[in-house]
Amino acid sequence: MSTEQVQWADSVFVVYAINDKTSFDLARTMVEYVYSVSVQNQLPVALVANKSDMLDRKEVSDTEVSRLCAEFNLFFFETSASESRKSVADLFTTLSRQVRHIMKKREKLTSFMSNPAVAAKLQIRQSLRNLAERTWRARTSTL
Repeated sequence: MSTEQVQWADSVFVVYAINDKTSFDLARTMVEYVYSVSVQNQLPVALVANKSDMLDRKEVSDTEVSRLCAEFNLFFFETSASESRKSVADLFTTLSRQVRHIMKKREKLTSFMSNPAVAAKLQIRQSLRNLAERTWRARTSTL
């Protein structure tokens, strides 16, 4: 996956098999990569544990999964593509709702910032901050 692909993505699914520790390690690497190249870390990322019907062969502990999800604020889903399509559908539904929510927030912010009065007010505030910094520096310079 290239940097451009991640920057243009609306969301990312990282899937690993619960009966394969190597796939989980690779999933961790992919999550770290996505967060290192994503813009402003507002990209919803889902960690998907596949083959949840194979609990007797499980190689990845719940603690490892919890730590990874907490560290990167990931959505977590357990699925079994062979048993139930509902869990896969829930995954897509939940993440698409999150993407829609983020898009609406961005749209509101863009329309708010495009208002000339808001832009002028922000420019005045920035000018006042710059002026205050210059004044403060002038006063603190002593012998």
